Amino acid sequence: MFSSIIAYFLVKGYILGYLTSTLIHKRHNTYKYTQYTERAKNYMKFHQIDEQLQQKLFIFYEEMAQRKDDFEEIDFFEILPLSFVKEIKIDMHWAVFKHTHLFRNMDMAFLQTLALEMRSNFYLPGEILYRCNGYKRKMVYVVSGIIEVSIVEP
Repeated sequence: MFSSIIAYFLVKGYILGYLTSTLIHKRHNTYKYTQYTERAKNYMKFHQIDEQLQQKLFIFYEEMAQRKDDFEEIDFFEILPLSFVKEIKIDMHWAVFKHTHLFRNMDMAFLQTLALEMRSNFYLPGEILYRCNGYKRKMVYVVSGIIEVSIVEP
């Protein structure tokens, strides 16, 4: 009898903890969403981005926030040991290192460190990668496709 009462309270505590955790997670995601949208608004005001592009970006933000609520992504690279992550990343970006003259004769330790910082981005036709007179904070390497370089602002 005593053990069933203890089991009852343990299960009740587990359920209460789970529901509290879920509620906190939802509120945290809402807070992050509003924080990111405020940052995006301030960034676009600072760089004087036109209203049409701003509206497209906020529609994208809303759609991604709704989709992200449906599932939770797990970043497996945070779970794995760093040496294993370096090997995976170097394999992912090996084609870039092999075919680029800049990286061809570099030390493997440097390439592993660089591979940890590299990210893959996919762009649709007509997307603008950089604007004239704006800050450039990344280097772009085109694996496949065509980039049109325009001096005149569209």
